[in-house]
Amino acid sequence: MPLPDASRLTSLGDERWRALGQRLSSIGVSNQTIANVTRPIERVAYELRGPLRVMHLRKHATEAAWALRLFAYGDPVTEREARAVLGDDLFSGLAEIGAIETVETSWVSPFLLTLHADLYVFVDDLTHGDDAVMGSGSSTLALSRAAVPSQRKATALDFGCGAGPSALALARQVDHVVGLDINPRAITLARVNAALNGIDNVELVVGDMFEAVRDRRFDVIVSQPPFVARHEGSKASTYLHGGARGDELPMRVLAEAPKLLADDGVLVTWVEWPELASDDLTARLRSGLPSRELDLLVLRGPRVSTQVHAAGYAAAEHPLLDEAFATDAEARLTHFERHSVIGVRPTITVVRRQNARASGFDATIDVRGLEAIFPSRLRVDRFLAAHTLLQGDDAALFAAKLRVPKRTSFVEERDTPSPEAPPTFFARFSDKAMVTNYPLAHDSFLFLSLVHMSESAAAAAAFVAENWNVTIDEARQKLAPHLRSALAHGALEIG
Repeated sequence: MPLPDASRLTSLGDERWRALGQRLSSIGVSNQTIANVTRPIERVAYELRGPLRVMHLRKHATEAAWALRLFAYGDPVTEREARAVLGDDLFSGLAEIGAIETVETSWVSPFLLTLHADLYVFVDDLTHGDDAVMGSGSSTLALSRAAVPSQRKATALDFGCGAGPSALALARQVDHVVGLDINPRAITLARVNAALNGIDNVELVVGDMFEAVRDRRFDVIVSQPPFVARHEGSKASTYLHGGARGDELPMRVLAEAPKLLADDGVLVTWVEWPELASDDLTARLRSGLPSRELDLLVLRGPRVSTQVHAAGYAAAEHPLLDEAFATDAEARLTHFERHSVIGVRPTITVVRRQNARASGFDATIDVRGLEAIFPSRLRVDRFLAAHTLLQGDDAALFAAKLRVPKRTSFVEERDTPSPEAPPTFFARFSDKAMVTNYPLAHDSFLFLSLVHMSESAAAAAAFVAENWNVTIDEARQKLAPHLRSALAHGALEIG
């Protein structure tokens, strides 16, 4: 099925698109509404949830349910139901520009409405192929949360903005946002979505790579570049493929985007990086950066096997899971083997420019599933602050006020019931924390507890010196490696 015509969408005018957004909000189209429909089917296989959502929505004779069927799930509604959702003026306007169309005697939108947090975002149905514009999935939401600054900033760039979800999220905390994409269709949909949400501080630009913004500088750059490996015989896709191995285009972003950062500016990307048997991922990313002064923070999710990755993307192309699915999955696996890819790592990669420093740090933190536990920008900034502190000397370390993250438990475990067996200690973080559980030596367990309760690490060292009958220098020598290790892992943060 060909892509629907998007050329007439902007002719509806910003005011009427804004009116549609206000109307959807007023009738209760929200993530909570979707969650209420989804809750009974949470344990059902992901591939089956779409049809079951529609089944549940059909049981509800409400304007919100009709709107979700009309726009979000491709399930036609009657003209009476569509007019109840939209009103006569919007119904006529959307029909005239092809944003809703007839299917026999019913009405449905050829575009898909997604929710990016509380933002309404129209995208394409990717089964239409060609240069379809992707929606906002869990990875895009994770990226936005990690990138949107906690304090007001002046400028931001969303590179490869697609339909604009991250650009629109940034616009609430940034004075002026530029959304850049090579696909004119994406920019058209992004303009519609900006109007739909009543956002007017986003500039949308069609351009290849960074040429259109080469002379600008940004406080925040966000990007989710195409990162899927293109295997032999597959049709090229603008929004999907990052090169033969998958990381070629993302590596270009790492090489070029930092040049556009203002001082203290931050680049945040979401990429599923291919892991190679022959090298270290963080070292490969560092080698692609344009200068040594940049800080590199890699929040690395659990490895996804090539089998799972290949099957997932093949299933998206062939949802019937037929012979074509098996052939595609096998071709992807063979392609990975040819390029020595042993797995795929979902990561949020953060690059920061600080011109006052001659050499930046490299830090890798293993985190839980990034698409389930979304890191906030505040959490990212705390990781950056911790690793900046680690670059300094012990004087700076002991001057700092350090805290164990909230809702952390110290746990003692024994492998055997024997009281003589040495216990194992862990810092066990809450289910909502990003970092994985952290093993502790017995001294680390004591020192982290002590530092957490002290006004500074220096005060903790003074307590150790007084109570262990050692000099202050000896106390600091005991404490420092434990504090540095805990800061690097995320088991301590600057208070």
